[in-house]
Amino acid sequence: MRFDLSFSFSFALAAFSLLSFAEFAESSATAPPDKRSPCKQFSTTFSSSSDVSSTEGDAPFVAISPEGTYAVTDAGLRLDLQKPQGTVTSDGETNNVLGQGATVNSTFIYGVTTFQIEAPSVAGVVVAGILIADDGDEIDVELVCGDPTHWQTNIFAPQKTDQETIFGVFGGVETFADKSDSLAGLHNYTVDWNEDRIIWSVDGKAKRTLKPSQTVVNGTEHYPTGLARISLGIWDASSPVGTSDWGKGPINWNKAPSTISATVRGVWLECSS
Repeated sequence: MRFDLSFSFSFALAAFSLLSFAEFAESSATAPPDKRSPCKQFSTTFSSSSDVSSTEGDAPFVAISPEGTYAVTDAGLRLDLQKPQGTVTSDGETNNVLGQGATVNSTFIYGVTTFQIEAPSVAGVVVAGILIADDGDEIDVELVCGDPTHWQTNIFAPQKTDQETIFGVFGGVETFADKSDSLAGLHNYTVDWNEDRIIWSVDGKAKRTLKPSQTVVNGTEHYPTGLARISLGIWDASSPVGTSDWGKGPINWNKAPSTISATVRGVWLECSS
């Protein structure tokens, strides 16, 4: 079940390292469709340190947050979640401070996005592949590391007619193609998104399909249509209470390593015609 990942993700941006895919930086979710930058097929295995830069330039990814929360390694792009400085106190449900993690962005409209990810097995940590738009639309792959034998799918598409924010309605908990697998293994998570449906797959096996007609709440469709950024991240789900409960947190930093890492081996984007 999802407890307001949009809020949690936005709330946690202060605790994130943020990388921006420079090639699509000028696109805007609020621009008319004929003014939007076209989707461009893209792939990377993060095989070179030049794939990520701390300043704008020729690198496809630009870091706009502190160095030290990510690294390009022989295994791919490592995303690190760092233990907060000072003393971390817990009331059993939440931690008083959050660790600093990393995320990656690009921009497109409809397409097929595959994330190849290895995640840690630390309760309270969430690794996410999210398609997120400036208007609040999201399509999510969520790896709740305290539930290592499952992965989660979700959407979030607020509408002007909503009387209140709608949470926990469209989430799903999925198994792996091989039920003996876990988040700690290397898996391909795919979101195939167009105007007619979203299909989530793992390792080439479709696990969930969602159509616009299945997103109607109070007479209004809640189907993502906004120009989206591909976001990859690792974050601390230790607060607030609802997020910590969903994320199997809080993180027990007395037992967890001071740096918790996930590895993104590759990202592939195929554009819908």
